[in-house]
Amino acid sequence: TSPFSYAVVPFTLDKSKMVHKVEIEGKSLVKPGDSVKLRYKAQRKGKIIIYAVDKGIHQLANYVSPNPLSEFYKKQALRVSTYQIFSMILPDIEAVKQAFAAGGGDGELLSKNLNPFKRKFTKAVAFWSDVLDADTSWKDFEFDVPYHFNGELAWHAVFVDNQSIGVEKGSIISRDDLIISPTLPTFIAPGDEFILSAAVSNNIDEGEGKNSDKVNVSIEAGDGFDIIGEKSKAVEIKRAQDEVVTFKLKAKNSLGNSDVSIFAKSGKYNSKYKEGVSVRPLIPKVNRNWQYIITDGEYKIKLDDVNFHQEFYDMEVNLYEGIFALLKGNIKYLAQYPYGCSEQVTSKAVAYAVLPDEILEKSPAKREDFLMRTNNILLQRQAENGGVSLYLGGPVGSDYLNLYVAHFLTMSKLNGYYYNKRLFERLMGYVSKISQESDNRSTAYALYLQSLNSIQVGANAKLLEQKKSDDIYVDLYLAATFKELKNEKKAERYIEKVKNARKKYKFDYRYGYFSSSFERAYLGVLYKYFPDLANKEMPELVEEMVATNKRYGQNSIWSGQTLLSLASLAKGKSMSIDVEVDLGKTQKKMKVAELKKMDAKEKKKIKNLTLDLDKKTFGLLSVNISGFPQEMKPYQNTLQIRKRLMSEEGKVVSEVKNGDELIVELSVQGDRAIRNAVLVDLIPGGFDLDWKADENDGSNLQTEFVEQREDRIIIYANVDTDVKKFKYRIKAVAPGKFQVPPAYGENMYKT
Repeated sequence: TSPFSYAVVPFTLDKSKMVHKVEIEGKSLVKPGDSVKLRYKAQRKGKIIIYAVDKGIHQLANYVSPNPLSEFYKKQALRVSTYQIFSMILPDIEAVKQAFAAGGGDGELLSKNLNPFKRKFTKAVAFWSDVLDADTSWKDFEFDVPYHFNGELAWHAVFVDNQSIGVEKGSIISRDDLIISPTLPTFIAPGDEFILSAAVSNNIDEGEGKNSDKVNVSIEAGDGFDIIGEKSKAVEIKRAQDEVVTFKLKAKNSLGNSDVSIFAKSGKYNSKYKEGVSVRPLIPKVNRNWQYIITDGEYKIKLDDVNFHQEFYDMEVNLYEGIFALLKGNIKYLAQYPYGCSEQVTSKAVAYAVLPDEILEKSPAKREDFLMRTNNILLQRQAENGGVSLYLGGPVGSDYLNLYVAHFLTMSKLNGYYYNKRLFERLMGYVSKISQESDNRSTAYALYLQSLNSIQVGANAKLLEQKKSDDIYVDLYLAATFKELKNEKKAERYIEKVKNARKKYKFDYRYGYFSSSFERAYLGVLYKYFPDLANKEMPELVEEMVATNKRYGQNSIWSGQTLLSLASLAKGKSMSIDVEVDLGKTQKKMKVAELKKMDAKEKKKIKNLTLDLDKKTFGLLSVNISGFPQEMKPYQNTLQIRKRLMSEEGKVVSEVKNGDELIVELSVQGDRAIRNAVLVDLIPGGFDLDWKADENDGSNLQTEFVEQREDRIIIYANVDTDVKKFKYRIKAVAPGKFQVPPAYGENMYKT
């Protein structure tokens, strides 16, 4: 025979001795609210787990009953490993899940433009026994079926000992005599009226000869609703059929979840169902910040120009000697900031990268968690060349954006806090490219960041010097770079050029990151490398910062840059000054520190604050107000928005049938080009959002990114002087009379 011949003899492994028979006993039919007892017994001692899950969940997940022996003794073959990439496809997956799940969130969700007035909803039905002891005697595992659950529960039991494994499965049907299936809106606004319809199914099977039963259906509403008309109705329902009963409710001016309970009763049979509805404001959250330089004399601050809801209202006043109040005010402003491009995500995290624990007022664990989540979002937006895009899936952002993100990561690294090494190293590779191929300003900033990371930049700095640029930003970053390179002579020469050129330089605060941020960058360089000059320049620079803030309003990049530049000044003495507090009907005099201790209800009553300094000093007063306005007058400042609800035929409508779709048309126009606008449009109660990107829907607004939430749509776009339109669809899902929320637009950077 050939020396290369071979023979194959197949054989099979008998696994029957490894299969353990587990006995499980229990009812197959129960009612909602019943206690279910599953009895179990094994052939010998071991451990067992029992779990029961709504079969609908199993079907949705394509769940397959466990077969451990097949896994341990499976045939070997070519193997392919599969990994989930959800977090790379969807940014901030937890927020996305919360956004499209029922309800919203609170606290942190405020800063993500989600509905914080979350509604309660029925939880998924699932039970887990934990690891239990099993032997040859009968033992019990008991759980309660929720009162609202009508359906099939699939249960599994898995037993294991040193010799064998056993798996058993079965099901339990939960069926009430009277099943209530309500239809009501998921969210509404104060003043909205809606019709609650409840389909009541008659599953009573006792009493031979009866074809129908008289059922009394009633409702109870939480504090957020008034019931209009009847609270109880009697209806005759045939066996194995259902009838629909309706009730009318109106939302009161109380925000948050409000429960509606529905009861059905027929003789000895009764059933109940409870559902939560989110009562949320018509207007999205407003975040405002004012800054004042305090020297001497009287200062009066008006606070009552907007009437806010009490829920989630917050007002904070910080008054410190020097510029420490700037840090405190910006921390508060960014904590409440609702938008999330890469710059904004970074700005919100800067405080966590540069401030000590006692100023940040967060535990080390919370600091690391926040930085980790921020890094993960930025990592999802990083392109192959290392650059970071403004939004997920978009092109690489501006050089300044990438330099700003690199600066944030560098400070986090230098301060010993968390940073993603892969994100950082790839981004620094992109910074290296900027230092060689970009304009002079970006090159100078890139060289400075490289010098902070101990990268040799001497040759490239010399090449930049040879270009003989008169740009004040180039001189500023060259001064900082030469300080890092220990070249004191050149550093002093360049900072002197900056000092002399500053008063002659014309800054355009409405356009671009560089041109709107000089004072902050300059102060940062001065305090880090030229402290004596910083103390001389500081009063005038801060005055200019406060003036631009007052003129253009606060924004995220200014706040982030302030924290990034002035973190070394993270200490300050609080000024103990009496404040005259005008509460409308009464006047109170108190210290600034006492203002912080007032509850939201008292703070909301404040009309004006008056400070009177009898001696000359230098301090900074920062006032932050955030909350949900009860109403706002139509307001236009460089940005005009018109909102219309239209039929498929293009006619403006004010009434639709349940199930109909409407087209929401937003017409947007600026009095000049606005590069970074955001539009937040809340959906009326009783409707569901149904938007999909469609080139043929008649929209011509240049959008950067569109986010869908359960109760709103957020559009990041560029606006120009021509009228542009954005269209999306909503579908009527609950009958009623609902207010149409006004469209809200904002020029995020006052560009």
